[in-house]
Amino acid sequence: MKNSWKLALAALYICGCGGGNSPSGFSGGSQGAQAGLVPPGLPARIASASDPYGGINEDLSAAGDATFRVNLQPGWNALAFQVDFVTQIQAGPEVIGFVTYENNRYADPLPLNTDTVNRGDGASLGVFIYADRAGVLTYRGTPHNGISFSGLEPGWNLVAPPSLNLSELSWNEPIFEIGRDGQAVVTDQSADPSLPIWVYSSSIALLAPPYDDQTQRTITISGALAPLPARNLPDSQIRCNENLRQQGPATRNLAAVSNTRWDTGSTLRVLLMDGNAVPDSVYQEVGKLLRDNFEANCNIHFTFVTGPVSTPHDISLKFLADEGFSSQLGTNSRGVNPSMYLSNLHKRPVDDDYRNTVLHEFGHALGMGHEHQSPNANILWNREFIYNYYAGPPNQWDRETTEHNMFLPLESDLASPFDPLSIMMYAFPATFTTNGFSSEDSPVVSEVDKEWLRRAYP
Repeated sequence: MKNSWKLALAALYICGCGGGNSPSGFSGGSQGAQAGLVPPGLPARIASASDPYGGINEDLSAAGDATFRVNLQPGWNALAFQVDFVTQIQAGPEVIGFVTYENNRYADPLPLNTDTVNRGDGASLGVFIYADRAGVLTYRGTPHNGISFSGLEPGWNLVAPPSLNLSELSWNEPIFEIGRDGQAVVTDQSADPSLPIWVYSSSIALLAPPYDDQTQRTITISGALAPLPARNLPDSQIRCNENLRQQGPATRNLAAVSNTRWDTGSTLRVLLMDGNAVPDSVYQEVGKLLRDNFEANCNIHFTFVTGPVSTPHDISLKFLADEGFSSQLGTNSRGVNPSMYLSNLHKRPVDDDYRNTVLHEFGHALGMGHEHQSPNANILWNREFIYNYYAGPPNQWDRETTEHNMFLPLESDLASPFDPLSIMMYAFPATFTTNGFSSEDSPVVSEVDKEWLRRAYP
């Protein structure tokens, strides 16, 4: 089960994501061979795999999940999960572990379970599974919600194919298909959905089939929120990198500087930049969360629109990205496109973590800052442990970044008492502090949050 170690440190400085969403010329693997670009070879064989997060293999499956069966051979086996979120894995002791390829290197091997495969970018990544003898892997998962896509880093990327017709992808750099044994082969432009592909990118980019992000329409929010599942689901463990140094005045605790708050009574137009690539049901869920938590407690309102970036808007939101979870602070959202990332969140089932992420990022968009950095917090951090923790995957932060994201005390112009239940408070385990203090994610705004909202937007 998820340990709720979320700390999803929302960025207030966010980088653009390259790539396009319309077809163009396709080069394929032949260009890679001609240019001397060939994918990495297979990693060395492994004898064991361990998980620093202590993930377990829970059965999270439901009646509507799809089921897949994979025959494994001794040695490395290539696999692309044909689901958005893996809810069940059944494999014998012959499976030693699996690896992904990220940041231009093979990651340390992990045991194969529902916690580990949903971590990081989850099922959008390709994997190599190592078995010491022949066996069978059975997995279940949620069907695809919206179009599939892959966020790419500079260099080689091992990803699940976003489309079975590779020629429709907007991509002009090398792509290689991968055989079941993990060997790269020149593509015939027709992908096997059960096998990953190697994609070379010269920059940060988005690999996706065509979709409509130009049609202008308004999404009307109606109905009640869907009930939460009986238990929380595995956490992605992705932590956003909050870079306040790029923002001029620093973010302040549960208040922020006053000149970043919107005018009381404003109706904020949220531009949904992914258009029809994300189902309306996802947009509805976001709108209902904001209605029940923010609009119900202050004099601010939201309206949701799709269309080109020229469409009038105050906040611009993107799901199809590989930029973590982040938001500009309050009125700093104007003129930044996108101003908010909920990367790949629409691919995950709705649980406490999902709702916390949405409300936390829109809290930033209303001018709310991180509660764990409040001057009233006085948390006794276990600093060296935290430095080492975030130096590892998937975050790989240096000490300066961790210091900035975790320990920098912030100021306030609308101070509240320290509130460990705040939606702006990040979850962390007791090992993060010297006195055993810990924090959990909340799927709703707290009573102190509500009071802050009433005072900020009377």
